[in-house]
Formats: sequence, structure tokens, C-alpha cells
Amino acid sequence: MGTDIYERWEIRQEGRWQEVELVPPFDWETATDEEEAVLFAHPAFLDRDYRLFAVLADVRNTFGVRPIAPPRGLPQDASATNRLHFAELHSYEFYGLSFVTLSELLAYDWQQIITDSRRIWLPPESLWTAAEPFTTITLPYLRTLVENTDDLRMIFTFD
Repeated sequence: MGTDIYERWEIRQEGRWQEVELVPPFDWETATDEEEAVLFAHPAFLDRDYRLFAVLADVRNTFGVRPIAPPRGLPQDASATNRLHFAELHSYEFYGLSFVTLSELLAYDWQQIITDSRRIWLPPESLWTAAEPFTTITLPYLRTLVENTDDLRMIFTFD
């Protein structure tokens, strides 16, 4: 069994954080193949990517990277919608609740060279390349959403 991320996005408007739906709503139980393809192609869709999870919160970190946001908990100023959402999730087996701003993601050292301690036979590679498509598709997309990169954040947890 693997680890999945559950993320929600917020944009700060007029000094208050508001939830924003970046990825279209999706029901895994009723989705058609076409709907699934649309989801997977969306630039904000985060698939199971342990390199990204390691960078975000030290989850599944077999790469030796320094995480941006080891579990910080829910931001005190989170939107009411997200407070309720994460309160419901944490009644189950979720862990690593944290948040990160777009400015923190952009400032991170994506050029560092990594190796996977579980697969030592693989050659070292740049984190930028290893974390694609997050680095090449998601980050540029997120950058188009706000003028100030401190005004977009992701709140996330893992199962």
C-alpha cells in the first residue's frame, strides 16, 4: 500500500484566506475514463510522488532532502471550509498535516542532486528532473494564479 497526498489550496484576498478549487471535483467511484484523463492532465493534479512528499513534509524521504514544511499543523488563519475539511480527515488515519506557500515552493533548491536510498543502483539525478511534472508543469501553472506568491498556499496531509 502506498502513501497519498490530500491537498487543498487557498488564495489570500483582501487579507483573508479563501479556499480555491484548482482541480475539478472528482468522484473515483463514478468517474468515466474520459473524466479520469481530464483529472490526470490538469496542471494542479498531484499524483503519488514520493520525491515531492519528501520535499513538502519529510514523508517517504529516502532521498535525504531537507523538507520545506515538516508537519506544521493547520494554519491558524485557514478558511472555514478547509478547517472543516481537515478536521473531518483527521478523524481517520491521516498524518503530516502541514502547509506551504507558493513562495516557499519557488525558493526551494530544486537543483540539488538526489539519490534514493532504496534504489542505490540508480544514478544520482537532479531533484528538478526527479520531481517532474510538479517542477515543470505545476509550479509554472501555480505562478500564473497570483501576483504575490505569498498569497497562494497548499494545505495538505497524507494517508
